[in-house]
Amino acid sequence: MSYSEFVFNDFEKEEQIIFREFLNFIIPPGTDGRMPGACCLIDQYELTYSVFFLKLSKEIKQIIETSCSLYKKKFTGLNSAEISFIFNDFKIKNSGMFNQLATEIIQYYYTNIEVLKAIGVLSIPPFPDGNLVEEVDLLLLEQVFLKGRIYR
Repeated sequence: MSYSEFVFNDFEKEEQIIFREFLNFIIPPGTDGRMPGACCLIDQYELTYSVFFLKLSKEIKQIIETSCSLYKKKFTGLNSAEISFIFNDFKIKNSGMFNQLATEIIQYYYTNIEVLKAIGVLSIPPFPDGNLVEEVDLLLLEQVFLKGRIYR
C-alpha cells in the first residue's frame, strides 16, 4: 500500500483511538482548554495521508496486544494511568523511532493555524486559503482604467 492510498479511516476504531491518544501523549491539550492536543492535526485532516500511520501501524497492534496481555482488557477500557504506562513503555523500547516521530509531530503542530492563534502568533501564513482581500468599490479605479495603457 502506498502512502497516498493510506488514510486514517483505514484503521479500525480502536486503532484510531490509540493513535489519537498517542498524539495527545506527545502533545497533550492545555489544561485551560486554549491549546489543543496534537490530535487536532487529525481533526483538521493535516495527517490524513501522512506516513505517521504507516510508521505506527505495527506498533499500534503491539500496543493493543500489550494492553490485552498486561491488563486483560482492550485499550479503550484502560484508565489514563494505564495508558500512560503503556506509552512510556513504548517510548523506552522504541526511543529512536519515538523521538523522530515526536519531532515530526511537533513540527506539524506548531504550523497549525489553530495552534498559532492560541499561542498569539499574529503573522499566520496565508496559504492554503490565499490572501484574503476585502471587497472595495471598483469605481474608485475608474479614472485609471479610462486613461488606458501608458508606456514610458
